Amino acid sequence: MAGGETIISLENVFKIFGPNPRGRAFDLAKSGVHKDEVQKQSGHVVGLTDVSFSVNKGEIFVVMGLSGSGKSTAIRTVNKLHDVTSGKVIVEGTDVQELSGSTLQEFRREKMGMVFQHFALFPHRNVIDNTGYGLKVQGVDKKQRNEAAMKALSLVGLEAYALNATRELSGGMQQRVGLARALCSDPDILLMDEAFSALDPLIRRQMQDELMSIQSRLQKTILFITHDLNEALRIGDRVCILRDGYVVQIGTAEEIQSGETWAGADNKIATTAAGPLFNFILAILIFSVIFFFRGESLVQPYIGQVVDESPAYNSGLKAGDQIIYADNKIKKIFKGKSIR
Repeated sequence: MAGGETIISLENVFKIFGPNPRGRAFDLAKSGVHKDEVQKQSGHVVGLTDVSFSVNKGEIFVVMGLSGSGKSTAIRTVNKLHDVTSGKVIVEGTDVQELSGSTLQEFRREKMGMVFQHFALFPHRNVIDNTGYGLKVQGVDKKQRNEAAMKALSLVGLEAYALNATRELSGGMQQRVGLARALCSDPDILLMDEAFSALDPLIRRQMQDELMSIQSRLQKTILFITHDLNEALRIGDRVCILRDGYVVQIGTAEEIQSGETWAGADNKIATTAAGPLFNFILAILIFSVIFFFRGESLVQPYIGQVVDESPAYNSGLKAGDQIIYADNKIKKIFKGKSIR
C-alpha cells in the first residue's frame, strides 16, 4: 500500500439536495435525523451526512455502497461537480469547493482524470482522437497529443486500434479507451465512478486486473466508486463503506471483513459486530467465489440489490448449498445440489 501523504481529504462533508439546503434540512441532518425523515419533514434529499475520509498518495481508495448510499455524490465533490452544503474537500492542499470558473477548469484539467460508467466516448471521433481529446482542449498540438495518446493506448493494450471507430470496439475495449483518455494527460489523480459496473462479470474482472497492472507501474492516486463488495475488496488498498449517506467502515480488506468500524477521519476505532446485512452480503460474496472456481454459477449475485430483509439471515444456508438470488430475495435453495 502507498505511503501516508494525504492527497484527497473530505472533512465533515454534508450534501443536501433541494431549494434551501442550508435551512431546516441541514439542521435536521446535522442533529442526526435519518435521511428518510429529513425528506419527509423538509422535502430535501440528504446525499452525504458528516462524511470524512482521506486518500493517500499512490493508493487505490475504494468507496463502496448500495444504491442511494452517497458514493457517487462523494466523488463528485472532489472535482466540484457537486457543491457541498457544509464541510471541506481538500485536494493537494487546495479547497476545491472554493474554486470557480477558469481556475476550477484548469485545476480539473491539470490534476484529475475521470473515468465514467458509460464510457462517454465521442462516436464521431476515432480511438486516438477520443484518447487525446483532453489535451486538445488544453491546446496541445496534434503531434504531441497523438504521441501521448499512443502511449496511453499502449498501457491498455489498444495501440493497434488507434484509428478504429469507437463503435467497432467491444464494451470492454471502449472502457479501456475511457481509461486511456484519463491517463493521457498524465494526471496525478484518477476519479473512477463505477467505471466497470456496466461490463459483463468476466470483462469486469479483466479490467480490474488491467487497472491493478497499470497502477503497479504508474502509482497514481485513485478514488474508485463501486457497488460491488467483491470488486472493492479485490482492488482497494483501503475501502470506505457508505450507507444512507454515512460512513460505516474504513479500512483494509482484512479490517473490513473483521467487522471493525473506523469512525471518521480521526481513525478512532469502535469495535462492533458486523451488522447482519453486511454478514449476508459477505455470505453471497463467498458463495459466488466458491461457485466461480467450481465452474458453477450463482444466479444474479448483484450486491447492489441486497436489502435489509431479516428472513434472509435465517434462511438456513450452509457451505455447499446453491441459491437463486433475484429481486432482493432468495428465490430457491438447493441443498448440496448443483443448479445446472
